Amino acid sequence: MSVLNGGELTEAEYDSRFSEGFRQQVPFATGFEPVLDQFRPEAPFTVVERSGDRRRGEATIEAADGTRARVLAELDETNRLSGLVIQPADQPSLDDPPETISESFSRLAEMGNLRAIAAEVVDGECRAIEALAAGEPTPLGSVFKLYVLAALGESVRDGDVAWDDELVIRDELKSVPSGALQDRPHGETVTVLEAAELMISVSDNTATDHIIDLIARRRVESALTEYGNTTPELNTPLMNTREFTALKVGPASGLSTQWLEGDEETRRSILKQISDITPGDLPIQEWVEPIQPDQLEWFASPNDLCALAPGLLELTDSVPEIGDILAMNPGIPAEPGTWDTVWFKGGSEPGLAAAWFVTSREGRTFVATGSVVNPGETLDTEEAILLFVAARDLLSTR
Repeated sequence: MSVLNGGELTEAEYDSRFSEGFRQQVPFATGFEPVLDQFRPEAPFTVVERSGDRRRGEATIEAADGTRARVLAELDETNRLSGLVIQPADQPSLDDPPETISESFSRLAEMGNLRAIAAEVVDGECRAIEALAAGEPTPLGSVFKLYVLAALGESVRDGDVAWDDELVIRDELKSVPSGALQDRPHGETVTVLEAAELMISVSDNTATDHIIDLIARRRVESALTEYGNTTPELNTPLMNTREFTALKVGPASGLSTQWLEGDEETRRSILKQISDITPGDLPIQEWVEPIQPDQLEWFASPNDLCALAPGLLELTDSVPEIGDILAMNPGIPAEPGTWDTVWFKGGSEPGLAAAWFVTSREGRTFVATGSVVNPGETLDTEEAILLFVAARDLLSTR
């Protein structure tokens, strides 16, 4: 609060107060200071609400003119800040929201190459309401983690894994942000349930890679087919998030062409070659422009992603925690009364925005999903997600 209200923070103090992982993602001069500069003109702020525990906290702060912001913070085991978000308290919104799902898709298509579907799930199948190139594979970003969750849910259902089993955090499985587990010390434990919650609710990459290691990469690859992915070969072998990042930036980026042109055997060999790359080797702060978001990615068609919904709904009959996990973060909340439940997973990288929504109301279930990709320039990710949200909520009028 002192710094936000104009107090000085030197770079040396920043280095001592924030974790290495956070500083890699948010450099002092180009990441941290510009965010503060967005809010400082409204200072002084005072804390009007706060909650949390020893490790995580949330506060609402207010300026003299009534402007409010949310501050979310997390400490690691050394009491350094491993997570800090300052954002407007009000949810973002479109100045001119689309009036139809078709308009929402049209505006998304103006941003890049869009493949999307809005559908109702009837008798376990998706019935399209609006669709654009819905049968063509599209890059997913972190939406691929839904297949990891499906494979994990099957492992729990089959008794191979229990939600209260402890996962040991290992340096060799740490990835880059998003998330917070990468800042927890080697040897600390989390439950499988906590890791799964983090993987979906805050898209924690390190949690994802630990889960893939726990249940085995090939089990996730099998889940692709079991849950309706019609082009599983595009994701075989399945990259974990650290491997994906390593092929984008850092010392392994020179292997990306071999990866794209290689067969499954070649790709598995590449994964072995890059297995010793660490998060410290990956300069993600330099990844600000698109790097083959239309080629070097995880893939599924919107039809595939729609088919994933009834599969996960069926899985919740025997593993109800799956539904709880998917409902933790709705992306952007709907107006009260719009939906009874909202499931969400998003994904992004420079040049890519993807979203997957499953909603229900009065016994009816709907899906709005797809991705927009532009390999030539970065996207306004917030606007893209808001347009997907608009399509989601316009389904409530059907």
